[in-house]
Parts: sequence; structure tokens; C-alpha cells
Amino acid sequence: VSNMSLEKLIKSTFYRDISRALLRNVINFGSYHYKYASGHEGDAPLLGFSPRAAALTLYLEQDFEEKDEMLSILGKFKTSKACIYIKTLKDVDEKVLERMIKLSFKHSKKKYK
Repeated sequence: VSNMSLEKLIKSTFYRDISRALLRNVINFGSYHYKYASGHEGDAPLLGFSPRAAALTLYLEQDFEEKDEMLSILGKFKTSKACIYIKTLKDVDEKVLERMIKLSFKHSKKKYK
């Protein structure tokens, strides 16, 4: 399964077109502005993925609804704090991945509006 398939899956989860940008080898979808109590502020993607040689890396919100439940049924993957590493889309349940993308995006839009 190609990296374009993951991009197609991400784009298909949204009801309207979402902006896409490439930054530091990460394909980003949408954006939000953040500002910390320290005064530091900037822009970050609502969702991103990077087609790396070792795995497709998906950047999702860390604390969206049903995340733990979705991870438990997703399939074969590795994870870090905010990333999910998938060797190939064949290793995961695409319907579960699609739901995770929707929930993460919805959570980010609400959190950073």
C-alpha cells in the first residue's frame, strides 16, 4: 500500500477539502495557532503523516475521545507520545484508523478553536 493511499484515507475522512502542506518531510493537514502561558506561540498541524522508509508515521492529537479503545483494535503498529507508526496499511484496520483520524481531528478543532 502506497503513502498516497494513507493520504487518500486521511482526506476521505473530511467532509470538505482540507489544506495540505509539506514541512520538514511531514505532510500536514489543517493548522491551529497555539500560545503557551510562557508567551511562546506558533502554528502546528491538526494532523500529519510522514512516509518514512521504516514506517508510515501518523501524527494525531494525544488525548482524543476513544483513543485507547481504538488503539486496542487497530492492528499491528508501534506508538510514541503523539505518533503511530504503521509499516503498511495492510497491518491495520482501515475503518478503525479512519475513525481515529476523525476523532483526533474533531478533538483538535474543538481544543484549538
